[in-house]
Amino acid sequence: DGVIVVASGGRSKYVTSGELAEYSITPEGRKLTAFRGEEALLRALLAVTAGEPPTVCFVQGHGEAAIDSYADPGFGRIADEVKRDGYRVRAAGTAELEAGLQGCAVTVLGGPTRGFSPVEVDALDRALRRRGRLLVLLGPVLDRRVTRHARVGLEEWLAGWGARPMENLVLDPLAVPGEQPLLTWASREAAAGHPIGRALAGRITVWPLTREVRPQPRARE
Repeated sequence: DGVIVVASGGRSKYVTSGELAEYSITPEGRKLTAFRGEEALLRALLAVTAGEPPTVCFVQGHGEAAIDSYADPGFGRIADEVKRDGYRVRAAGTAELEAGLQGCAVTVLGGPTRGFSPVEVDALDRALRRRGRLLVLLGPVLDRRVTRHARVGLEEWLAGWGARPMENLVLDPLAVPGEQPLLTWASREAAAGHPIGRALAGRITVWPLTREVRPQPRARE
């Protein structure tokens, strides 16, 4: 569809056609409903000229997907999109994690399958207390008989911050064709009640290897 590239001092940001305008589909074809070009270009200009860009750190060492891999389940394409939005991206190993993730504005835990040590959990806690941001992609890590979740050492700590991973298994007796039986299901309403999922309301969404997370009352601020 074409993009606009805004560049300055070795930094660049992509502005896609979808960010420039909103359209609706009518019987006569696609119709322009809102032009967003000025604000999209202003955001891009600020991203490449305003101070040092924030750094997004992808933690490694616990079975997380690699940020330089484009094979499933690698994060290569996601990392590219983050960089196109004007952010820096880097992998953070165990040593950097234990040192407190200095310089990381956003930390991503991308599907860990092995346990975090108490020292590492304490380092994550310090990073959040410095007003850092954390994105946790914690899918179900199951035993071989698919009867329970294996613990990765983050469960109680996440509950303390207001998000408790539940121990129940989300199953569908009607398996989605081509997906893992029972643990993948489709729905038209699964995301409609959440602010992130409102744009998906009425559409069929597929949820592979789902794990329920509930808000935890009286969590720390």
